[in-house]
Amino acid sequence: MRGKVYFLLSILLVCLLIIEASGRVTDDEWQNLQQRFKEAYQAGKTPQGYRQRLQAVQKLSQADHPGLVKLFTEEVIPYELQSSPGVISFLGQKSAIREEVIKILGALKDDGAIRQLIQSTQQAPDPVKAVLIKSLGQIIKPEVSNELVGYLSNENAEVRDATLKALADFSIKSAFSPEGQSRVVKLLAKKVLSAELTKGIPLNIVQIIAILNALNDKTAIGELIASVRNARGPEKAILIRGMAKINDPDITTELIKYVAGASPEVRIAAIDSLAHSHPPEALQTIIEELDSKDWQARASVIEYLAGVKDEASKKLAVEALTKRQSKEEGRLRDDITKTIQALSTTKPTEPDMIRPEETQAVFYGIPIVSKNLVFMVDISGSMKDPAGMSGPITGTAPAPSPVPGGQTKIEVLKKELTEAIKKLSPDANFDIITFHTETVAWQGKLVRIKEYRKKSLEWIEKLQPQGATNLYDALELTLGYDELRSKKPPPEKRPSKNTPPQESSSPGYYVPKSDLDCIYLMSDGMPNRGKYTTPDEICKAIQTLNQTRKITINTIAVGQKSPLLERLAKENNGAYVER
Repeated sequence: MRGKVYFLLSILLVCLLIIEASGRVTDDEWQNLQQRFKEAYQAGKTPQGYRQRLQAVQKLSQADHPGLVKLFTEEVIPYELQSSPGVISFLGQKSAIREEVIKILGALKDDGAIRQLIQSTQQAPDPVKAVLIKSLGQIIKPEVSNELVGYLSNENAEVRDATLKALADFSIKSAFSPEGQSRVVKLLAKKVLSAELTKGIPLNIVQIIAILNALNDKTAIGELIASVRNARGPEKAILIRGMAKINDPDITTELIKYVAGASPEVRIAAIDSLAHSHPPEALQTIIEELDSKDWQARASVIEYLAGVKDEASKKLAVEALTKRQSKEEGRLRDDITKTIQALSTTKPTEPDMIRPEETQAVFYGIPIVSKNLVFMVDISGSMKDPAGMSGPITGTAPAPSPVPGGQTKIEVLKKELTEAIKKLSPDANFDIITFHTETVAWQGKLVRIKEYRKKSLEWIEKLQPQGATNLYDALELTLGYDELRSKKPPPEKRPSKNTPPQESSSPGYYVPKSDLDCIYLMSDGMPNRGKYTTPDEICKAIQTLNQTRKITINTIAVGQKSPLLERLAKENNGAYVER
């Protein structure tokens, strides 16, 4: 019996060894495989042969051999980078060959092959280097992360972009060595951050914050604290957000100091970062910010107080919010009311709390509580299709009214806009922004409803479906609605009538002068144009742009459910409607 057991265990061990070695090839096997690949690849070197080249690349996916790196870096990648315009761009979003190469190289297990990939990356020209860095980013080893850190100082923007993304992935998986953590803090704080703010690419800021939040080495944490103390302006605010998830008492002490900082950007970043842990010693300092002259800072405090857990903190929060409520109006007053209701163990009654003013103005069933708002609406070509879906609302809005039968989506939109604008409070300020392939602002600034109501209704009637769906670019411009407090452009560069707002060089990290605090965003389809088109990229970028602006984004999905719009609303404190 014992002999049979040993025999079966031996067979199992052999099977495991075969499975482990299945991706490896001998040098002779590699020579034959390489020759067949070159023949197939050469035959496909025409615009029409793109699929043939892709298949040739895919056949190499099991060859875990150092020669694979040389073949890809010296032949495949350079050719695809120089391929004719008739071929899908190798660096474009839809390059299947690029994705296949990155996947194959990123799956390398052989130490020799990995060392060869590191060496090839060092020697490669920048366009090839950027592709290879994306592969290295999938090999989660400390020695690889240490190698990648050096590319943060590369002058090529594409190389730095790829490096930030790769290092953020390493951070999530805790694969940084202590040495690598110290180096990355120094490079990010002293060089990379200012360059990325100038570029104004929100996703790169997302990566920087993710990298810093993964620090767990005491020396690196100390360097981050020192870097924050020396930083100024938006750089300081970003570095503070990079402290949010670091579990360290020194970090908590520093963040509490910044709640009473000089600039609203710094104060908001500190409050938001402390919200990840809600330390009891921070509560009183944060409550004092309810008297800030910047409404965005007060909004940040309300969000913070909504997350307190222990009963003593809840009691202090309710007392502070109740005291402040009568001094607010519009959206912030409504935010305070909802927070008090959520924190109270019993339902409040008069005169225990002040109720918000009731309003009859709604947009697709979502009550309009703001007095400074923008309607941001999709008028792409598909809006000419029939209206036909009615569904639930997430958040605090009531159930929607039935969708009228026999109308197109653009007709329903015109009716919803018209009815909402007719019922807006006389002291409300608003604008309308439409988007399709392009973005068009009706006024380019918030205007008083009682003076512009008639003009807006006339303009709405002329709206016609056209073009594609460029949601991100429109939303980015809307979030950057007014001139920045500290970067006022000359008169000739300010937005004029019917001109969309201008993009900031440091988006999301200055508190703008605008009173805009609510967006009502309606769309009927998935984005297919713009800087970002995937839901994850759009949501991460918008959350970054909006984290200091504190604008509530309510969303309406017309004609079909939209996980993208639902996530946008959830991450930006809004309601989501399906219609």
